[in-house]
Amino acid sequence: MSTGFAATAVSIIFLCTIAHAQAPAGAPPQQIDFIKVVQTTRELYGQTANDTVKGGARPLRARALCSIVPEPSVEGWVGKIHRHTTNRDGWGVLSIIIGPDVYVHTWNDTMSDVMHLTLIEPHSRLFSSASALKKDDDVVSPVGFSKATSTAFTNRA
Repeated sequence: MSTGFAATAVSIIFLCTIAHAQAPAGAPPQQIDFIKVVQTTRELYGQTANDTVKGGARPLRARALCSIVPEPSVEGWVGKIHRHTTNRDGWGVLSIIIGPDVYVHTWNDTMSDVMHLTLIEPHSRLFSSASALKKDDDVVSPVGFSKATSTAFTNRA
């Protein structure tokens, strides 16, 4: 059963770790392209022999991802709840797997989140909706990405 989050989108940091994977069934073309870029650049990074070239790979990936997701939000991406909890301050922490080893998620602490504002406010509709979910529940949701100026997306690797 798919659960749609109301119109409230949460800014989510994207975590880039994928290897030889396919997009989930029902994923829209934009999500499939996103996963393909992550997969391709991940493979190239792994095949690169020196740190200088590896350092240059991140901006290349960022430009490719920004061309796929030019605005910091997307609609209709599919995934499964990977983790949801609260931090010690009571703010919601959420991680959704959108492809094998590809996650969109909030930060898990207030200090890390200070510039991105991804944590889910405890009295929000999104917090209430997320509270009803459990691990591995299917979700179709609007996703807001936290974009960084130099790399397009904030990467937690």
